Amino acid sequence: MKTKKSVRRYAYILVEVGKREFESRLVLKRELEGRGFTVIIGLKNLLIDLLVISALPKGIIFDKCAQLSSNWRIKYLKKKDISSYENLIKQLGLRK
Repeated sequence: MKTKKSVRRYAYILVEVGKREFESRLVLKRELEGRGFTVIIGLKNLLIDLLVISALPKGIIFDKCAQLSSNWRIKYLKKKDISSYENLIKQLGLRK
């Protein structure tokens, strides 16, 4: 009988201004953990840099706006299939 191999899924929640954004990110973290993700909340530039140099495993990046998707580092991560980028506003259904 074959045993099913457990695959860890990672989600990275980016924060720019911790004092203002941190509490709402904790709510998202709890929801993602309930869906089986290992969640890391951290400073936007630090997490992206760590993903670019492959210091963190492949995962989904959650950010509050889509401006970052034009950033060369995000384009690199998408091209190398290291991470997918999700706009929080779009994911929460707040805008089309």
